[in-house]
Amino acid sequence: MPFRTPWTNFTGGEFTPLLRGRMDLKAYYNSAQQIRNGIVKPYGGVGKTPGTRFIFEQKNESFPALIYTAKCSVQSIYRLCFEGQRWNGPVEEGGYLRFFADQGIVVSSGTTPYEVQTPYKTADLENLRFRQDRDVIYIFHPNYLPRKLIRHAHNNWTLETAVFRNGPYKPKNEDKLAHGAYSGRSGVVTLTSRTDMFTGTVGKKLRILDGEAQITAVTDARTATANITEEISDKEHEEGLGKEILSGAWTVNSGTLSTNTATKIVGTGPFEVQKTFSLYYGHEYLLAMELVGAAIAAGKNVQVTMSTDDYNPSTNALMGGTYIETPLDISRIVAGDFCINMDMGDYQHGQLPYESTHNSYPPDPDKMQGTLKIKWNGGAGDTLTVPNAAFREQGAAPCWAALNWAWEALSSESGYPTCGHIFERRLWLYGNSEFPHGMWASQTDDFENFDAYDPELDTSGMFLMLDTGPQVERIKWATSRADMWVGTDFGVWRIKASEAGKPLSPSGIKSVPESAFGSDDEEALYIDTVIVFLERSRRSLREMSYSLESDSWDTDELTLYAEHIFNTSKAGGMAWQQRPFGVLWAVRADGTLATCTYLKKQKVNAWAVQDIGGIVESITAGPGPDGTDEVWVPVKRTINGQTRRYVEMFEPEGRVPDGWRNAFCSMTRTGAPTSTVTGLTHLIGCTVKVVADGILLQP
Repeated sequence: MPFRTPWTNFTGGEFTPLLRGRMDLKAYYNSAQQIRNGIVKPYGGVGKTPGTRFIFEQKNESFPALIYTAKCSVQSIYRLCFEGQRWNGPVEEGGYLRFFADQGIVVSSGTTPYEVQTPYKTADLENLRFRQDRDVIYIFHPNYLPRKLIRHAHNNWTLETAVFRNGPYKPKNEDKLAHGAYSGRSGVVTLTSRTDMFTGTVGKKLRILDGEAQITAVTDARTATANITEEISDKEHEEGLGKEILSGAWTVNSGTLSTNTATKIVGTGPFEVQKTFSLYYGHEYLLAMELVGAAIAAGKNVQVTMSTDDYNPSTNALMGGTYIETPLDISRIVAGDFCINMDMGDYQHGQLPYESTHNSYPPDPDKMQGTLKIKWNGGAGDTLTVPNAAFREQGAAPCWAALNWAWEALSSESGYPTCGHIFERRLWLYGNSEFPHGMWASQTDDFENFDAYDPELDTSGMFLMLDTGPQVERIKWATSRADMWVGTDFGVWRIKASEAGKPLSPSGIKSVPESAFGSDDEEALYIDTVIVFLERSRRSLREMSYSLESDSWDTDELTLYAEHIFNTSKAGGMAWQQRPFGVLWAVRADGTLATCTYLKKQKVNAWAVQDIGGIVESITAGPGPDGTDEVWVPVKRTINGQTRRYVEMFEPEGRVPDGWRNAFCSMTRTGAPTSTVTGLTHLIGCTVKVVADGILLQP
């Protein structure tokens, strides 16, 4: 008679066929070849999977839905069910949102389900991401401006576009040539630029100094009308105007000028003019001018030279619109335009940031004397015009673009955030199409104000790009505990303060790569002290936790001993059921559910597969009324030969009579004894079981 050893511990769950016969592994002795429709308990045994309760049919039963748990308070837990298929004639223009609470659907009146229209089509649902702040839920999608879903009452919700102030913006302009002017600090103004920047910008927002303008009309590529939505402050405007260095007429060394003012000169034939100036150490200056003349492109030379008592160049010149390297940081020259930025803030006499030839020390040790020359070698009939010369201290308006301006970051061209997060009392937006590895933070305690103008203010908004090197890494998800974490295509990054114990701030934030395993788009789960995320291949789940031994964050494969579960069908959505004991739920691509009883400290990692007789298309978990967590799923079923889609809820452990386990799509009724049960239209043509007072009745 063969001897059989009893198997009493299954905390290793299903064991991959690749490890059959590996009796040298300890995990071999607490695993099973297959577990179907059972959930491993942390004590070692296996119990039948609780059944599901039918809640309501979907509005449109021909297409999948997405479900999400909203935790407004301990007493107010809602399941939000998003569907597409809202049509306007032949065009799908959006979808619907229905609400569930207390194991039932929320109604507007009587038995009519309460619903809200959304802009999200069926194809959009899988990319929706959510972040909640009490009664406000921010919704993110890469193709839409972020929305706010606001709860006003049990059956009164509104969905509106989030209106952000003062950004978020792209990185501020670094092109010293791209400068222009604004005609006023408030109201309706005219914006002009010396580069083509306004085409196709109607409706877009532009930061100017500490203000904001929204383009309302475009005259041409260099002229636009805008409405000042955030007024430019007196202080910034006055400092931006600065002190004009050039004044009075230019000194004519040779030739003749028809126009000669400080900021405009016009001359025909060869000429040479000059002006003297004084620059103070510790200040910043901007020299900008436009040289207009058809003969420039024909090869005639224009020389713009600057000499000072610290520097006397011999060939510091602009030759026919061609860039010549100079120590004065000419940033770019196009068709005769050029701009020079001189920052004297960190230098004293004799210490300018270029090799200098000292002619003599100036009489004033705080001041540099200099001469600016323009020499035109055109023919007798050639005209050169310098229409807008500017040499200003603290250069801004009329050269505001050269110093501090930026376009808004969120638009149909640049894309919208793929996800968001709330951390350290800020709203964070992550990764649009133009800046896939970028992130924007709101001001502290002001989620919709992204003003980052003053980086020295700790509560100011922020913009950060991951230092990913030559490869572009899209941010896929974000989560947090003490630090913030983001997952990308090729790794996991920790966003932390530069100084331990300090909050994140514009002057104190850094990103550190902690893992080289890339992520899929699915939201990560922070389970106790462990981050669980879906790997880029969607064939394995990984756990990331801190290792005291290595003093680093380790990334282990959570599905290593159960690789077969997702090898045959990729993983999709995930949910964490914390109570009555920790179970990780994952939806496979084939609509089958996989569960993992997971307690890391107790070394419980037990996978099993759940077949509920239908195709699960989304999943969510969250608190129920009795302290246990409820798992909700939209399920596609074939009923009486027809495709039906229902919203169902797994009955939590302890709430289910034994005879009810593995009973799916069930309903309950209370009242006087009866031999007839009605209201089962969702199960027409199906064989059903009846449980009365906990006893399974026989036919």
